[in-house]
Amino acid sequence: KPEVLSEMKEALGSVFFGRTITFQSAFFAFSIIIKELLPNITHYTLIDVTSLATSAAVVRQGAVLEHADTEIGWRMIVSELAKINSTTPAEALSRARMATENTCTDALCQSVLQSLTAVEPTFVDAYGKMFNELAKRKRIPGMVILVAPPDLGSWFANIFSRVDFAQFAVSEQPFSVHQLWSQALAGHIDLASGLVEDTGIA
Repeated sequence: KPEVLSEMKEALGSVFFGRTITFQSAFFAFSIIIKELLPNITHYTLIDVTSLATSAAVVRQGAVLEHADTEIGWRMIVSELAKINSTTPAEALSRARMATENTCTDALCQSVLQSLTAVEPTFVDAYGKMFNELAKRKRIPGMVILVAPPDLGSWFANIFSRVDFAQFAVSEQPFSVHQLWSQALAGHIDLASGLVEDTGIA
């Protein structure tokens, strides 16, 4: 929002007096990192799943172009899983992590998978609208580079690979999803003393 941006510039200007304040989007930063990690890939759809929202952008020839988002993040999934299983969000996330790592009992893993399947429709609908907005001008690249929390990364990868979304891709085939792990990003993140990583990419 313009008013928020203005307030941020004013606040930063009072600290860094006399300096020009320039804002760059997270997508711009991601595109620079991806160019270094995957130099042969120039056209892709970048999806960033954070705790409170999911954002997507189209990158063509290294330039970040169309952008769309939805107010659905991984916390909503955890909250929904907690409701279904009558447990706490922390416990729900722990179970999802065990299922991802295949370190739970067969019964528990099956229960987690059933719960994830139960919450899918809400997310598929929201993400369908996001892709529709993204593809308004032209179909989007079929390669998806996903930034998501490791605990739920495979679930998000499966969601974005659904045949439902093939209609938005240039190839008209299901998206090919490649997850950008936090370990790959770690070398490009410089944390000041006392700060912690953003939960969206931790």
